[in-house]
Amino acid sequence: MRMDKAWGPIHKCPTGDRGGYYEVEFDAGRRPLDLVVAGGEPLLLGGHRWARLIDHEAEVPAPAAALAEVEKEWFRERFFAPPDTQFHGIDDQQFDRVWAHFEDLPPFFAAAAAEGKGVVCAVSL
Repeated sequence: MRMDKAWGPIHKCPTGDRGGYYEVEFDAGRRPLDLVVAGGEPLLLGGHRWARLIDHEAEVPAPAAALAEVEKEWFRERFFAPPDTQFHGIDDQQFDRVWAHFEDLPPFFAAAAAEGKGVVCAVSL
């Protein structure tokens, strides 16, 4: 699954990560939504690239359930209330693009949980 540049708001909106575009607070937010993009075990961290593994047994089922509960209006409110270090365009078109990518996550994590698979998230800025 590809998120393109939507990974930033998809991570930062639910977690409250206040870093700029090139800054990721890996410890931002609370379980289990903090795992979705920037959580799990570090596999690679170099320059503006990183990868993290979300373990299939211990971690994937919780974000799968939490993602299914995220409502569009809750996400929208957080999207349109960025910190001073704005990390994304702020307009309805950008929101619709990010939300379309976000909507792919609940079934993706649900399938991984059902099949007992881990999830690797890799980002290259």
